[in-house]
Amino acid sequence: MTMKLFEIPDLVRRRYCDCCCLPTLGVPDDDDGAADWMSAATACDLCEWENVSLDDAGMAQVGASEEDANDGLNLAMAQSNFAQFMSIYDPSALPEWKVAAPSTEVADGRAALATALRELVADSQGDEYGKWETVEILERELRHALEAQRDEEEDIMDAVSEDSLDGTEGPSAADGNTGP
Repeated sequence: MTMKLFEIPDLVRRRYCDCCCLPTLGVPDDDDGAADWMSAATACDLCEWENVSLDDAGMAQVGASEEDANDGLNLAMAQSNFAQFMSIYDPSALPEWKVAAPSTEVADGRAALATALRELVADSQGDEYGKWETVEILERELRHALEAQRDEEEDIMDAVSEDSLDGTEGPSAADGNTGP
């Protein structure tokens, strides 16, 4: 059985994310116009879940476990966290590599995008083109917010690195000075 798709003919084809259960993962066309499963996106900007890669038939590829690709989180825990925090991560228990919890702009962007995607999927007889346009706008806004947060996190990490070289301490998660 291949992955479930959301499609608006001649406009969009998306794979549903295993965690947030919304059509966030783009599936491009192959040379014949069919789904190119192996080139489909796996990382979900909405919930941060790294979905399994697919083979050319749309079946999950055997390999590393989902938990390995998602900082040890199993799908049930990630879904619970997403329902509470709009992310697979609990902001009070972030992995070491994650400098800060999502900014207000990222959290708000995720909430708006999730709502728009749910409305699009639920409305099979309505203005799907107009709703799709809204989804695309919200996705762009979320990408910009994510980029801004990554830039800010890089600045924090650079400051911490510079401070550790000269023997002073920079901001830390314990200080609450790590993010927006």
